[in-house]
Amino acid sequence: MGWETRRGRLYYYEKVREGGRVVSRFVGVGVLGEISARYAQLQRMERERKRAAIRAERVEMDLLAGEVAEVCEGINVVMRAFLVVAGYHQHDRGQWRKRRKGVSGGEK
Repeated sequence: MGWETRRGRLYYYEKVREGGRVVSRFVGVGVLGEISARYAQLQRMERERKRAAIRAERVEMDLLAGEVAEVCEGINVVMRAFLVVAGYHQHDRGQWRKRRKGVSGGEK
């Protein structure tokens, strides 16, 4: 969007995408053009403010996700310890199974 000089006068045009092409659309001249230009600037500022808020929220969510991952890792360590103490073992890095008593060979 912007001011363009045509025939010695300033005209305010907005650029719009239509069917994959960018076209210039006449908005106004003089006071009407100035009002339209200021309104378009306010809209751009509002869009940027919203983008900045989303970026800040993303950063905060990433920090929280890191903290949650740390807590989950701690919980997994404690869970594994309890299962081992209770007599379980992890079969082939998969299911936790109760260890059989009296089986010779392999793990005891």
